[in-house]
Amino acid sequence: MKVFYCDEYDLDLGEEHPIVKDKSKRVADSIKNSGLNVEIIKSKIPDKEDFLRVHSKRYFKAAMTGYPINIAVSSGLSLSLQWFDGLATQALHTNGGCIDASKAALEDGISANLA
Repeated sequence: MKVFYCDEYDLDLGEEHPIVKDKSKRVADSIKNSGLNVEIIKSKIPDKEDFLRVHSKRYFKAAMTGYPINIAVSSGLSLSLQWFDGLATQALHTNGGCIDASKAALEDGISANLA
Protein backbone atom coordinates (compact mmCIF):
# COMPACT_ATOMS: atom_id res chain seq x y z
CA MET A 1 0.00 0.00 0.00
CA LYS A 2 1.23 3.49 -0.83
CA VAL A 3 1.21 6.01 2.02
CA PHE A 4 2.08 9.64 1.36
CA TYR A 5 3.98 11.78 3.84
CA CYS A 6 6.67 14.45 4.02
CA ASP A 7 8.39 16.34 6.82
CA GLU A 8 6.55 19.55 5.87
CA TYR A 9 3.30 18.07 7.24
CA ASP A 10 4.49 18.77 10.76
CA LEU A 11 4.48 22.28 12.20
CA ASP A 12 5.63 23.52 15.57
CA LEU A 13 2.56 25.44 16.70
CA GLY A 14 3.85 25.87 20.24
CA GLU A 15 3.52 23.89 23.42
CA GLU A 16 0.02 25.24 24.11
CA HIS A 17 -1.32 23.82 20.83
CA PRO A 18 -2.97 20.39 21.09
CA ILE A 19 -1.23 19.03 17.96
CA VAL A 20 2.19 17.51 18.67
CA LYS A 21 4.75 19.11 16.36
CA ASP A 22 6.00 15.83 14.88
CA LYS A 23 2.75 13.83 14.85
CA SER A 24 2.91 12.83 11.18
CA LYS A 25 6.58 11.84 11.45
CA ARG A 26 5.82 9.65 14.45
CA VAL A 27 3.07 7.87 12.53
CA ALA A 28 5.32 7.45 9.45
CA ASP A 29 8.14 6.03 11.60
CA SER A 30 5.72 3.66 13.31
CA ILE A 31 4.49 2.39 9.95
CA LYS A 32 8.07 1.97 8.66
CA ASN A 33 8.96 -0.10 11.73
CA SER A 34 5.76 -2.16 11.72
CA GLY A 35 6.80 -4.74 9.15
CA LEU A 36 3.67 -4.04 7.13
CA ASN A 37 3.87 -4.05 3.35
CA VAL A 38 3.62 -0.26 3.09
CA GLU A 39 5.58 2.11 0.87
CA ILE A 40 6.05 5.60 2.34
CA ILE A 41 6.23 8.09 -0.54
CA LYS A 42 7.06 11.79 -0.28
CA SER A 43 4.06 13.86 -1.34
CA LYS A 44 4.50 16.35 -4.15
CA ILE A 45 3.40 19.96 -4.22
CA PRO A 46 0.55 20.31 -6.71
CA ASP A 47 0.65 22.81 -9.53
CA LYS A 48 -1.07 26.12 -8.92
CA GLU A 49 -3.58 25.10 -11.59
CA ASP A 50 -4.65 22.15 -9.41
CA PHE A 51 -5.61 24.55 -6.63
CA LEU A 52 -7.34 26.95 -8.98
CA ARG A 53 -9.63 24.15 -10.18
CA VAL A 54 -11.31 24.17 -6.77
CA HIS A 55 -10.40 27.56 -5.24
CA SER A 56 -10.66 31.16 -6.37
CA LYS A 57 -7.51 33.12 -7.16
CA ARG A 58 -8.35 35.39 -4.22
CA TYR A 59 -8.51 32.50 -1.77
CA PHE A 60 -5.35 30.90 -3.15
CA LYS A 61 -3.42 34.17 -2.76
CA ALA A 62 -4.73 34.63 0.78
CA ALA A 63 -3.88 31.05 1.74
CA MET A 64 -0.32 31.47 0.47
CA THR A 65 0.33 34.92 1.97
CA GLY A 66 -1.93 35.15 5.01
CA TYR A 67 -3.56 38.31 3.68
CA PRO A 68 -6.36 39.13 4.03
CA ILE A 69 -6.39 37.04 7.18
CA ASN A 70 -10.16 36.55 7.30
CA ILE A 71 -10.01 34.80 3.91
CA ALA A 72 -6.79 32.94 4.69
CA VAL A 73 -8.29 31.35 7.80
CA SER A 74 -11.71 30.65 6.28
CA SER A 75 -10.76 26.99 5.83
CA GLY A 76 -10.96 26.51 9.59
CA LEU A 77 -7.72 27.94 10.97
CA SER A 78 -8.15 29.90 14.14
CA LEU A 79 -7.82 33.68 13.93
CA SER A 80 -5.63 33.40 17.02
CA LEU A 81 -3.03 31.42 15.05
CA GLN A 82 -0.27 33.72 13.87
CA TRP A 83 0.36 33.46 10.15
CA PHE A 84 3.79 32.29 9.04
CA ASP A 85 5.22 30.95 5.78
CA GLY A 86 5.30 27.43 7.14
CA LEU A 87 1.51 27.30 7.04
CA ALA A 88 1.47 27.84 3.28
CA THR A 89 4.21 25.23 2.74
CA GLN A 90 2.36 22.75 4.94
CA ALA A 91 -0.91 23.39 3.10
CA LEU A 92 0.75 22.85 -0.27
CA HIS A 93 2.27 19.54 0.81
CA THR A 94 -0.82 18.20 2.60
CA ASN A 95 -3.02 19.00 -0.39
CA GLY A 96 -0.46 17.37 -2.65
CA GLY A 97 -0.54 14.28 -0.45
CA CYS A 98 -4.33 14.16 -0.73
CA ILE A 99 -4.12 14.32 -4.52
CA ASP A 100 -1.32 11.72 -4.64
CA ALA A 101 -3.16 9.34 -2.32
CA SER A 102 -6.40 9.73 -4.28
CA LYS A 103 -4.65 8.88 -7.55
CA ALA A 104 -2.89 5.90 -5.95
CA ALA A 105 -6.19 4.65 -4.49
CA LEU A 106 -7.81 4.80 -7.91
CA GLU A 107 -4.95 2.73 -9.33
CA ASP A 108 -4.38 0.32 -6.44
CA GLY A 109 -7.72 0.25 -4.62
CA ILE A 110 -6.26 1.66 -1.39
CA SER A 111 -3.86 4.39 -0.26
CA ALA A 112 -3.40 6.89 2.54
CA ASN A 113 -2.08 10.34 3.32
CA LEU A 114 -0.61 11.04 6.78
CA ALA A 115 -1.52 14.72 6.82
